[in-house]
This record gives sequence, C-alpha cells and structure tokens, in this order.
Amino acid sequence: MEKKNKTMLIIMGIAVMLVGLIGATFAYYSATIKTENEENKTTTVTTEALAKATMDLGDLVTANNILPGHKIIKTITVTGEGEASARPIKASITLTPEVSAFNNHVKYNLYEVESKNAPDPNTICTASKPTITSNQYYDAMECNTSSLGSPILSGTFSGTTPVEKEITVTSTTKKTYYLIIEYVNTIDEDQNEEQGKSFKVTIGFGVPYKESTLNGADPVIGNNLIPVVIDNNGKVKKADTTSEWYNYEKKNWANGVILNNKEISYANNEEIPESNIESYFVWIPRYRYKIWNEGNYSGLTNIDSSQVHEIEVIFETKEETPSTGNTKGSYLTHPAFISMNTNGLWVGKFETGYKDAASTAGAEVNSSDASKVVIKPNVYSWRNINVANAFGTSYEYQRELDSHMMKNTEWGAVAYLQHSAYGSRASVRINNNSAYITGY
Repeated sequence: MEKKNKTMLIIMGIAVMLVGLIGATFAYYSATIKTENEENKTTTVTTEALAKATMDLGDLVTANNILPGHKIIKTITVTGEGEASARPIKASITLTPEVSAFNNHVKYNLYEVESKNAPDPNTICTASKPTITSNQYYDAMECNTSSLGSPILSGTFSGTTPVEKEITVTSTTKKTYYLIIEYVNTIDEDQNEEQGKSFKVTIGFGVPYKESTLNGADPVIGNNLIPVVIDNNGKVKKADTTSEWYNYEKKNWANGVILNNKEISYANNEEIPESNIESYFVWIPRYRYKIWNEGNYSGLTNIDSSQVHEIEVIFETKEETPSTGNTKGSYLTHPAFISMNTNGLWVGKFETGYKDAASTAGAEVNSSDASKVVIKPNVYSWRNINVANAFGTSYEYQRELDSHMMKNTEWGAVAYLQHSAYGSRASVRINNNSAYITGY
C-alpha cells in the first residue's frame, strides 16, 4: 500500500496531511467474511448496515492446556460482493484476547495475501505442540512464513486489550489473512503458573464510521495518530471508530492525538491520561467553496464587520474533478487540498508549545529540536524561532507522516471551514495570554 500520510507545521501549530484516502460508497455493496473455526462461520454485511456494522465472528482461536512455545495458526477469508464498479471500503480486523493470565507472553502476527496465492496453513506451522527437551525447556514450534511476506499487524497481547488493523475490501479481490498466535517460551522466566492454562481470541470485523455529509472525505488515521473523543469535561478517550466519533453536521470535528509513550495501547473508550498526550490534532476534510466576491479591493485600511458572513462549502474527495470556478457564485476546490492531492489535513489543535518548559523564558529557544514539539493547552508557547528552524523542526517531527511547515493556503483552508456552517462562523480568536500560555 502506498504511503498516504503527510504532516505540516508552522509556528502557530502543526497540521498533518493524509494523502490518498479512498472515497467509500455503500450502494449495492456487501462484504462477506468467512473464518476457519469450529462452525466455519460466515458473516455477511448487508448494504443497509454497512456504514455502521460491527460483526463478531466468534472464537477464532481457542487453546486448552497450552505449553510454552506452542503456536496456533488460523485463517480468515475476506471477500467483497457487489457491483464491480463499487469503490473499495475500509474495514477493520480486531483481535480481542479473552484472558490475561499469560503475563504478556502471548504474541500475535497477522499476514495478508491474495487468496489465489494463499498456501495451505498446514505447510506453515506443522507441529501442534512443542516438545520437552532434556533440560526441561520447551523447543518452540517453527513456522515458515516466507510465503506470507511481512505481517500487517504484530505484537504481544497486553492483558485483554484489543488490537485493530484497518483493511481494504473490494468487490473484485479475495484476500486471505493468516493469524499466528504464539505462547512465548521464555527460558529465563518461571512459567510454571502459566502452564495448562487456556486462552481464547475473538475476532471482530468492523466497518469504520463514515459521515455522509463528508462525501468520502472522512479522517484517515496514520501511524502514531490515535483517534479520540473529548468529553465536555476535557476527558480524552480512544475512539471506537466503528461508532460515531465525529459529526461535522453538528460541528463536532474529528480529533486525534500523538502519545508521549507510543508503546502504551488503549482499548476503545478507554481514557487516555493527559500526561501521556504529546499533541492534539483536528481533521480538516477536503471541500470546495462558493466564491462570494471577486477580490476587487481598493484602499482597504480596516475590517468591515458587516461583510462577515457564512462561507458555503461542499465536501468532496480527490477522486472528483476539482472545481475551478473563478467568478462570484461559482465553486473552487480549495487549493490547499489540490497542491498535495489529498482528502484532508490533520491540523494542530493549539499553537506549538515547548516541551518541559517551566517558564515563558524557558520556551524562548531559537533552535531546531523536534523532540521538544508539544501541541496542547496550558503549556508555554514556543517563541523566538525563525523560519529556518521552524521548517527543520516540523520536517523532523513526524517524518513517517511527512511532516512539514504549514503554508498560507493550508491555514486558509482551516479559516474558511471555521466560517462555514460546519464551524463557529466567527474568526479564529487571538491568544492574548500575557504569559504566552497556549489554549487561551
């Protein structure tokens, strides 16, 4: 899959741009998911339920009396059905361990291959259980995964915290997913208490929530970006992306965070403590806007408040032909989205602060240091920087998301949406805090 994530930063804040989102359509489309388990369970998402469906495919992995080094392999076949012209849809495979009795010793690896190239799972992991050697340690099972490529999801279960991987389902492609679960044999640790225990993994197939108003320009979650909902009391929780976690019609924009400790996993609806949040972001969907004048100004010396009005916008995707209007009453796709051919921008929710600064003076640092970037309220604003180190710092901040310094057009995209029916219809306010603390 091509890289689809880009990020931008200016002194005022950071924006993440994610490129290449596939616009989803739900007409005449269903997805059939078949799993290899005791019942050979098959589940179909109907056209009507597709936009919000979450399917529990049952116990994909159930193991009794397992030993250290034991591996289990299961397969999942995913087939899309519907009109051949239907666009791909995004869905998610979720693994949920049922018990936490193995002290973080249960590993998972999920592989994706085209079904026509899918090998027999019996040729990948051949032994059912490891053997006990003379030194009372267990010889781990070996699995030859060379035919499967690199895993699309890999890690160790932490308690009963679920893990999730977004996949693409089309009406013409059949894919097979191989899930290998391993009970790790740790020679230097006592595993007597864990032997003979049972564990179970339930797999669910969830279709991410989409808002019809956005016409396919829904938020894309890139590496290190966690979708969240923010309660009225400020409490931040990881979003369940199969449920409504944003609603632009109601002015509830999508939010995401980057963590200080990226190794910590959070379950859906679990609170994320403020101490582990490094930066907040908000999604600006791609749109076109109606031109309300033709820019014929002369002698402008002050703001005429009587001219402030709502900007008419229509959301769109990059698959559509951009609008190129240039006269009053015609529509123009905002150039911020055209220049990078993207379906939206992740924008810093607050101005950029300086991590760990203990005073106003402590945040006046003229240097390039991406490790000091923090975008959140109630921290000291990073000041005394210039274009050179703002550019260098933003470039290095989240390189895997192609971070870069924000352009005027990208700031304009935020301001115009703010003045639309989906924003406050008022100007973005100036922070007048005398101590230069963010979020005021």
